[in-house]
Amino acid sequence: MTTALADDPQFRAAAKRTRRQDIAASTYPAPATADADELQQHQWMLSAATSDATELVKSTARRLYTSLERDLEALAQEITTAGVTHGATTAAARKLLIGDYLLAKTDGYPPPGRFIDRLILRIQTRSQPTRHTALPEPLPLG
Repeated sequence: MTTALADDPQFRAAAKRTRRQDIAASTYPAPATADADELQQHQWMLSAATSDATELVKSTARRLYTSLERDLEALAQEITTAGVTHGATTAAARKLLIGDYLLAKTDGYPPPGRFIDRLILRIQTRSQPTRHTALPEPLPLG
């Protein structure tokens, strides 16, 4: 049950515990003929499996994003080349689009917020033109 939940991209992408619990409950519904004790046992097993699957997802996500962070420059280039944030006019929109891109790239593993912030910063510094200040005209000597 734990592995099956952790393998579900919707479960992995769920940001909130309650959403993961809902996915687990719909994937593994209680038997219709269960008595009160069986329902309680089912709830306990489901809760334990959901908790274990959540930890497995978090652990795998940490490994994935640690690996991606090693070459953040290449990932920034990939996102820039793909035009992921093209047309986004707010920081929130860029963050959402990059988050969705990363979810697709990692098969549903959610990125840590700090990772997205560092990636956005890298993308912004790549796309900003270098500013050259003009030197003032020399004063006439005489």
